[in-house]
Amino acid sequence: MQYLTKMVLTLSLFFGIHFVYANEIYDKNERGVVLIMGDNGFGSGVILSQKGYVLTNSHVISDNPNLKVLLNYNYPLDNIEDYSHDVIILKQDQSKDLALLKIKNPKTLLHTVKVSKKIPNIGDKVHAIGHPQSAIWTYTVGYISQIREDFEWTYEDGIERIANVYQTQTPIDEGNSGGPLLNSYGNLIGINTFKNEETSFHNFSLSVDEIISFLSK
Repeated sequence: MQYLTKMVLTLSLFFGIHFVYANEIYDKNERGVVLIMGDNGFGSGVILSQKGYVLTNSHVISDNPNLKVLLNYNYPLDNIEDYSHDVIILKQDQSKDLALLKIKNPKTLLHTVKVSKKIPNIGDKVHAIGHPQSAIWTYTVGYISQIREDFEWTYEDGIERIANVYQTQTPIDEGNSGGPLLNSYGNLIGINTFKNEETSFHNFSLSVDEIISFLSK
């Protein structure tokens, strides 16, 4: 085991590779993930800027008045209101299921998640942080099992959506929507969006190219 560890470290130094372990990925990004709450439901979001810009799914905020975001700052909480903030909706694209929010007057320095410029491949290990079934700040891990271009789906609202998505084996559930899908460097490569209710192996995240395109408009 010691020999294997030394060999990995030697290869890392020689090729300039930086290996990031799962606990590092979580520790690096947990504070960049928010809980989005409204009168009609909740979901996840990811902080992209210290100015308070938060990316999420449009279905998390649609028909969900009185939106607030809860920051993760390692409670104890004497008052949860000290960690929750009002937000404004800057823009959304329901056809791609993306929305950009802004936190109003954050009371503390915000941690951010870096958007990757690298397109992932089938078989890449990926990581998710979110709030499945209200189990807040839950970490899960899996692999990209397929990359699907112009994938079509609908929700109960009947709006037809089409976007490039990653199909993953990373477990997600209600409450994960809008949260980050991360690569093994801990950078954002997708937004966890929906799952096939009939199997835990077909989970879908909006791709990083869709994220970059949405943010650039």
